[in-house]
Amino acid sequence: MEDRKILRARHILFLVFFCLACGQLISPRVHAQGSAPGNKILALLKQKKNQQAYQLALRHQSEHEGDTAFDFAFALAAQSMREHHRAIFALERVLYDYPQWLEARYALAGSYFASGNLGAAETEFKQLATQDKQGQYPDIAKFLDLIQKRRKNTTGSWHSQLQLGLGYDDNANSGINDEFVDIPSLGQIQLFDTSLAQEDYFIQTQAQASYALPLNQQHKVYALGKFSYADYQDNPEMTRLYGDVSFGWQGKLNQVKSNLTLFYRPFWLDHSHYLDYWGASASASYQLNKHEFGASLILAQQTFDDGDLDKKQALLNFWYQISVLGVSDRLTLTLGKEEAEDSDFEYLGRDLWGLGYQAQAYLGSNIRVTAKVNYIRSDYQGIHPLFDDVRDDSLWSAELSYQQLFARRWHWLLKANYLDNKSNFVLYQYDRTVVSSAIRYDF
Repeated sequence: MEDRKILRARHILFLVFFCLACGQLISPRVHAQGSAPGNKILALLKQKKNQQAYQLALRHQSEHEGDTAFDFAFALAAQSMREHHRAIFALERVLYDYPQWLEARYALAGSYFASGNLGAAETEFKQLATQDKQGQYPDIAKFLDLIQKRRKNTTGSWHSQLQLGLGYDDNANSGINDEFVDIPSLGQIQLFDTSLAQEDYFIQTQAQASYALPLNQQHKVYALGKFSYADYQDNPEMTRLYGDVSFGWQGKLNQVKSNLTLFYRPFWLDHSHYLDYWGASASASYQLNKHEFGASLILAQQTFDDGDLDKKQALLNFWYQISVLGVSDRLTLTLGKEEAEDSDFEYLGRDLWGLGYQAQAYLGSNIRVTAKVNYIRSDYQGIHPLFDDVRDDSLWSAELSYQQLFARRWHWLLKANYLDNKSNFVLYQYDRTVVSSAIRYDF
């Protein structure tokens, strides 16, 4: 009950600070004049057209960023859409030039508070208290009191999801289209139906639960459990169950975010256990204004029920992300290596590298659209016994997803995936398209 009161008080106080900040916008200040886009943004905020104000701010960001009046207006627009990290950068620039601007300091303190950086929020509120000689901001004491209560509140939180959907898979078994193939050691052979592409419809259910426990304002530990079941209607042998159990730690120091995770991901095919994928990952990223640079390392083991196929895996990823005009773009470089544990199956090992691009955009506050394109080149190790040659593959993949919040806690999801694997061995050359739609409930 106490936690609920604290949370409610936090929301009320944040609303109060935002309204007060907007209420000061018409005050005649020299440093708030002379920015036409900034004035339009502030006017839209006064009319409670927050989304339009933020979109206008993003459109003019590259041209006017660094202008004090625009930065202040941009920050308030970002706050109205809960983009507090963007508001913070803009307000810090404003206060560097005008440290006595009370409205800007009040807004900065509020963004720090809303983003969970209680130490910085406390510093700004205390500084504001010494500058506010006329008592324009009487709720400073309430914020400082709430900060102390939040620091004492170290209980964890749960978040869960349930999802139900339908889908179509035009190649559920990743089969090929040619019934007859030439194999050097065997000549021309006719493939079984199970090796040919099989299309099917499926019903998919998914359940997920996660728990996060803050250690302090900058670090937390977490746990996640997730299972996804796809029931294929005409080919039950293609029915599959994915599991994901992970434990991790997240931390932030200045602008550097880091993460350590241990994971275990089992996989069942046709209701029989097929594969265990387990390992550890570590990542770090640095954010500078609208730019983010990061790297991650994954060390994992693939353990099959048929032990001859077991492999070790190492993946190294580097990425760069930029957010411009409301769209987040990410470029990723992947380097990897897989080694078969049984020397008789050396040809299953491979060296790989890949490039990926992702674009994500929010259309208002309820719709998110994501597009991905990836390329992976695999150079396999050893001579394949059937083809008396070394395998060489190139995989292209594309994904387009749409997510909409249509009611409180309810989401509609629509996704389309396409895979195209080219290989010098005909048995491994295939393409696949999967389209699905689902309803998700968050609680």
